[in-house]
Amino acid sequence: MQAHPGPVVVASAIKLDESMRARLGALLGSDFVVLDVRVAPESANVVLTPRVSDLALGQFRLMFPNARIVVSEVFDLDAGLDHRGPIHDALSADVDGYVLANTLDGLGVEIAKQAGLQLSGSTGRTPLQLQSAPPEPASAPSAPATGPAPAGVGPVIWWLNGPFGVGKTTLAAALARRDRRVFDPELVGNLVRRVIPEPVRDYQSLRPWRALVAETAIQLVEHYGCDLVCPMSLLNREWAGEIFAGVSLAGIAQRHLVLHADRTELERRIREDQGESEAAPWRLDAIDRYEAARAWLDAEADVIDTTRLSPAEVADRVDSLITAAR
Repeated sequence: MQAHPGPVVVASAIKLDESMRARLGALLGSDFVVLDVRVAPESANVVLTPRVSDLALGQFRLMFPNARIVVSEVFDLDAGLDHRGPIHDALSADVDGYVLANTLDGLGVEIAKQAGLQLSGSTGRTPLQLQSAPPEPASAPSAPATGPAPAGVGPVIWWLNGPFGVGKTTLAAALARRDRRVFDPELVGNLVRRVIPEPVRDYQSLRPWRALVAETAIQLVEHYGCDLVCPMSLLNREWAGEIFAGVSLAGIAQRHLVLHADRTELERRIREDQGESEAAPWRLDAIDRYEAARAWLDAEADVIDTTRLSPAEVADRVDSLITAAR
């Protein structure tokens, strides 16, 4: 290995406790240090991750711009690690070979090799063959960390996004009356304001808020074992992606819904909201921020146009989506 200024930093997104990280670091040697991905510096050299969504991988690229991103399927019952994936599953199914090909020509080359082994009477196995042609260069990740969850996959976190004043809190309250579990990330904002008193324009810009929102949602799902509804305006794509990526690492399915209303209707709702009339000025000012975020929201979320829907109709529609995902 070439000389490197300082230790080689491995940022692990695989959940390893302190003793496991120390063990892995000792195996790698004194030139390495293994840190949890949440505390690793942006100068990390390698990011070790289980299989995650494309958006989660894109988030790692943003967090660690110079690192090599390595996906690992690690299965060690003694260490309590079970990050098996499709390759592990295939190799455990008593197959004689597994071919990963990026082109049809490459597939042909590998199949010819397998046929030659069979015709020669060879009983040797070739568990994993990586066809050598590189894949096409990937563009910036576009697949969201949130997406339709197949029926029966387990609990789902439902992010209710949209402009301030569109009716997210009203919808969450209606869903709570239908026995849906609700978590309002603004509660975390209130906590963060108390423990980080330095003034900021938007507490969502604080990494502790984003990390705590993701972890709180994860813990609530694991505690109750049911779907979770989270109403929150998340208009900054990078900040929202960080939260979604954090949840994705826990293996919990997510759906990202955006409640939309035309500007005229949205302004009417804000002005007529007697419960939070003092918030009307900044809510009106924030409409421009929502409209600026429409491009990525429309591309990466399921948009529900509530312009001509009553609150009860919106609740019926979203409740039906949650039910259909079970």
